[in-house]
Amino acid sequence: MEKKIFYHGFIITMEEKEKSVESVLIEDGIIKAVGELKVVKELAKDAELIDLGGKTMLPSFIDCHSHIMQFARILCFTQLNTAKSFAEIKGIITKKLKEEPENTGWLIGFGYDHNMLKEGEHPDKFLLDEIETKRPILLVHASGHMGCVNSKGLKLSNIEEGTPDPVGGKIGRVAKSKEPNGYLEESAFMAVAKHMGEIKIDMEELFEKAQRIYLEYGITTAQDGFTREEEMKQLDKLNEKNVIKLDVVAFLDIKENSQVKDQYKNYCKRYNGHLKIGGYKLFLDGSPQGRTAWLTKPYEEQEGQEKDYCGYPIYTDEQVKEFVAQAKQDEMQLLTHCNGDKAIDQLLNATKSPSKMRNVIIHAQTMRRDQLPVVKRLHMIPSYFVAHTFYWGDAHIKNLGMERASQISPIASTIRESIPYTLHQDTPVILPNMMETIWCAVNRRTRDGVLLGEEECISVYDALKAVTVYGAYQYFEEQEKGTISVGKRGDFVVLSDNPFEVPKEDLRKIQVEQTYKDGELVYQRKSSSFFL
Repeated sequence: MEKKIFYHGFIITMEEKEKSVESVLIEDGIIKAVGELKVVKELAKDAELIDLGGKTMLPSFIDCHSHIMQFARILCFTQLNTAKSFAEIKGIITKKLKEEPENTGWLIGFGYDHNMLKEGEHPDKFLLDEIETKRPILLVHASGHMGCVNSKGLKLSNIEEGTPDPVGGKIGRVAKSKEPNGYLEESAFMAVAKHMGEIKIDMEELFEKAQRIYLEYGITTAQDGFTREEEMKQLDKLNEKNVIKLDVVAFLDIKENSQVKDQYKNYCKRYNGHLKIGGYKLFLDGSPQGRTAWLTKPYEEQEGQEKDYCGYPIYTDEQVKEFVAQAKQDEMQLLTHCNGDKAIDQLLNATKSPSKMRNVIIHAQTMRRDQLPVVKRLHMIPSYFVAHTFYWGDAHIKNLGMERASQISPIASTIRESIPYTLHQDTPVILPNMMETIWCAVNRRTRDGVLLGEEECISVYDALKAVTVYGAYQYFEEQEKGTISVGKRGDFVVLSDNPFEVPKEDLRKIQVEQTYKDGELVYQRKSSSFFL
């Protein structure tokens, strides 16, 4: 049996606040003992000694909502996250076109954010037509909920002047006309993919790159948060070829792909290798930074937008009730994307009674405090995208006003209600940087330095608990993961500094030095350079 003893560091178990131990014994990937080094050594005199060099070891991080397969795919797209203006977008796309003169397929750019552009607007077909008219171009917003295409892209997507807005989506129009301007949001944007044909990519190579990035950030359990039949086929192949090294939990698209669970029963709610199907995923609205989240009270007025605009739903109340009933009947955990408080109301009203399935409210950005007792009664888990405070906090102030913006991701209020909660990054929206997310939850500072709701700041321990203890709980894996305890798996992260000792403003400077999966070293930091 392979035995290892970790010692000479701050080994924080997460069993209770800041509890630490001198050493940990691992045998064949399972924690066999924790405690004083001399006692643990006596239990395994032949064990390999792993000197932590005074660094801090914690349970490894658990990703509570992301899209690892989508992240893998976008690694081959043209990256637009650095663009600060239309001119820079044009430059990046033009350069890519020159690199691929013979390619006539779709050119896809990912990661622009209109909130960060000098113009403060989305690109449109007129901008893209200045670059290229023969080859279709699709630019995907950082949120993944909207984007734009050129005239060629509109034509291939069968969007013309007489095309109506689809249910749960909108087609941008030229002012005072019905002419599409290339901007698409929600279901109108999602429909473009159906007209793109097959995009040839090496999924194995891309997945390995994506997986590497998760491990670099100390994550050993990742999520594929909207799995369709094609993604499940790919995951199955990757798992069979032993490409998947971290644990991946897939959530099937409940609307069109719930039957996939019957095709892959060997993964349903249990791991086969490093893959399992955890449940279903449902979308109810859009994003607050894109002004498509469904709100109870209107967004702040903006030029060109209808008065008293509150965003909009994707489904009717009756449809949502049917989805919730289906998940209950199938005994599948339901993860529901709700950014707006009206969408959260819709989900809570559809749920009616408590469930043993630990259903999750994904993002919950504008969760109202009066909704939290209902969330508690229904035994639901809010999973907060708290990095919004930094990345789009200033946009939320503009879109929602200071009072509502200060209450986004109300984690402290959730703690006061004694409700389990988790945190996530919604990768590929942003990178799966857990220490940055911890920093956001503790400090709640916007890009412009505004303190966004001091009363919702939480402690370092409570932030870490969300991505260890409660992360394991969300996945029904609290007996295997989440703390450094006897009988649990040897999934660890080793940090450059102790998060309980550094100034809270410096939390995001802490580096992941090592990541261990089942007691095996799967990542060792050599440099801090990532793909972006």
